[in-house]
Order: sequence, then structure tokens, then C-alpha cells
Amino acid sequence: LELMQATAPMLQDAVEEIERMAVGDPMPLSSHAEYASSYNASRMLLPERLNAQMRSRLKDLRMESIFAELKSYSNPGPKRAADYAKVMQGVLILIGKDRDNVKTWEDIQNVLTRELVHTMLEFDTDECTGHDLRERWARSMRATKDLDIDELLAHGVLPIQAMGKWLLAMRLVIQVSITITNELAQEANDNAHTPASSAAAAPA
Repeated sequence: LELMQATAPMLQDAVEEIERMAVGDPMPLSSHAEYASSYNASRMLLPERLNAQMRSRLKDLRMESIFAELKSYSNPGPKRAADYAKVMQGVLILIGKDRDNVKTWEDIQNVLTRELVHTMLEFDTDECTGHDLRERWARSMRATKDLDIDELLAHGVLPIQAMGKWLLAMRLVIQVSITITNELAQEANDNAHTPASSAAAAPA
């Protein structure tokens, strides 16, 4: 539910943008191939649109203030410290950090810098290879596998709620990107193995 609430506006905006593009095509598509090409191009805009929306929302969060508050939690308690660390590990791994460098809450506090704000704002799934994106997604999921993220989103401190929602939303963006890329690759493979239409019979 939290995931849908966090990402539904972005998905709706993206869908509406694609629909406007389809309706506004200045020239009619003259063949199935042209239609497929236009449709695929529109599909590929969805991750790009979601990325742009995420960057815009992240700017609105005033990340430096959020990081300053997180750095002030010097002793949140063993259970909370472990949970906060897992959320932030999920975030940091997703944007390319090595988990070995952010094992503890203290490690994480040390990397909450202005440079990290810039890294998060500039994070773009289009700049990652498919394999790298899948690896980051998988490692991020492993970092939070024992975490009750719904409980943290409901009852955690506001900075952790913000980071948790960003994490879930970016995972969705990555899933959408990977799914669309896989679908297009499969379609291209299927088309490559589809026999060409029979040539027209020669006149008698």
C-alpha cells in the first residue's frame, strides 16, 4: 500500500505523457512496423519519466536536512540502529555503494554528506547496464530481507520514512526498466526468428 501511494502519481503522470504522445502523432503510422517502433519508444520513456519524477521529489525533501537529522541519532537503541542501518544500506547499495563500507549505523552516518545528496539526485537507471542494475537491485533486496519495512514506514522517524519510500519507489523504477528491456529483447529475438512473408507469386 505504501509503495502504491508513493509511486502512483509518478506512474499516472508517465502513462498520461505516453498517451499524449500517441494521440499527438502528427503523421499516421503507415505500417505495423512503424506502429511497433513508436510503441516501443513510448514504453522506453516510462523509466525515464519515473526517474525524472523521483529526482524532482527528492529535491523537495531537503536531503541535507534529512541527513543532518539522521547523523544526530547517535544512540537510537540496538534494534532501531539495526533497522535504520538496513534501510540506508538498501538505499546506498542501490546507488552503487559497497555494503562492506556501510555495515553499521556509525559507518552509514559517516557517508551522509553533501556529495551523497548529489549522487542520489543524479542517480539515473539509464546510465547503468542491465546486469549492473540487476545486481544492485538484488544486493539491495538482500540488505533489507529481514526488515519489516512497512512497520518503519508507519512508525519510524520521518527521515527514515522518507528514505524507505525513496528506496521502494526506486526499486519499482528499476523493475519497470528491467521488465521493459527484457520484453523488448524478447520481442526482437522473436521477430528475428519469424519467417519472412512468402514472396508474391510470379504472374503466369
